[in-house]
Amino acid sequence: MVHDVFDIGSQCVYPVRKLKDEHMNALDKAISIAGGTTKLATSLGVSTNVVSNWKTRGVPDWALPEIEKATGVRCEEFENSKVDWAYLRSTGQPA
Repeated sequence: MVHDVFDIGSQCVYPVRKLKDEHMNALDKAISIAGGTTKLATSLGVSTNVVSNWKTRGVPDWALPEIEKATGVRCEEFENSKVDWAYLRSTGQPA
């Protein structure tokens, strides 16, 4: 979920987006589509604790193609990924 945070350090107040929360939107979406944390974990062959830990630590790049296959949430939606998914898709090479 994305939460607006207001910084009142100066005289103006402005919304600040948290990068971690931007990333969590994709994971939360994948969990919802899968039918819950346990079902997503089962489809990926990992424990529920692993998926829960991704909420604070981020989803590793190796898991993103598997999440996309299981839920349709595209790898590009995960903000923390260091992989150039658009390039990989254009080359037709597997991730």
